[in-house]
Amino acid sequence: MTKPPPAPPVPAKTAPLRSPKATIPEAWPLQLTTGVMTGGDRIGLYGTGGIGKSTLAAWLPAPVFLDLERSTKKIAATRSMVGDWLELRGKVRSFGETPPNGARSLVIDTATIAEELAKEHVVATRLTEKGKRVESIEGFGFGKGWQFVYDEFTALLSDLDRVADAGLNVCLIMHDVAVVVPNPDAEDYLRWQPKLYAGDKRGRADIAGLVKNWVEHLIFIGYDLSVSEGKATGGGSRTLSTLETGTHVAKSRTKQLVRPFTIEQPGAVWLELGIV
Repeated sequence: MTKPPPAPPVPAKTAPLRSPKATIPEAWPLQLTTGVMTGGDRIGLYGTGGIGKSTLAAWLPAPVFLDLERSTKKIAATRSMVGDWLELRGKVRSFGETPPNGARSLVIDTATIAEELAKEHVVATRLTEKGKRVESIEGFGFGKGWQFVYDEFTALLSDLDRVADAGLNVCLIMHDVAVVVPNPDAEDYLRWQPKLYAGDKRGRADIAGLVKNWVEHLIFIGYDLSVSEGKATGGGSRTLSTLETGTHVAKSRTKQLVRPFTIEQPGAVWLELGIV
């Protein structure tokens, strides 16, 4: 007579899963300060090509340009040319640690090209999850490559924070781009904003939004136009604005202004914003 098969083992009892308890921090002494904090201003400046962005930045207090696209050749400016992403980050760190004698402002001309350098750096140095190299930013898979670029740009802003914390102004010059803005109450419309990657449909890797939040002043320079029956006319006059409207993105933590940008008073905006 054959023996019956052994009974299956009784599964061991496991402790029920519990939510982790909230961390209780130790008391931390408060270090209070009063009054206005010192430090450099973080500035964003954007507009169409040739409208005078570099000229306006050249009127910042004692500026040094990191020129990424050879746009300061016709300006009497102090500059250092930049060829790739690591050179840019290295020069920013050097400026923050040992600023050139007399320098009070650092200008990156342009952050739009800096984003391209960051993208090239990611493609050249990063591997996919399977350990393979890619030929374009899309080769990492949906959205993953741009997240790497976002991380690199975040690191650059951290470098620039150290420059501002040392009491030096930082200015990011950017190209402009017209984007469609969804409007749930009426028709969608076009709006000018800095030409930086604006994230995927879920808002991930939004470099444009990152920079807008980072700067204290975001200045838009545009031509004065009037439109009739789909045709634009204007005399070439220009207006700069720190006031956001339906036509463009802008901001200032100190003063909302809309004023003409003329060659007779090219640096007046810096006085009005208290950047002296």
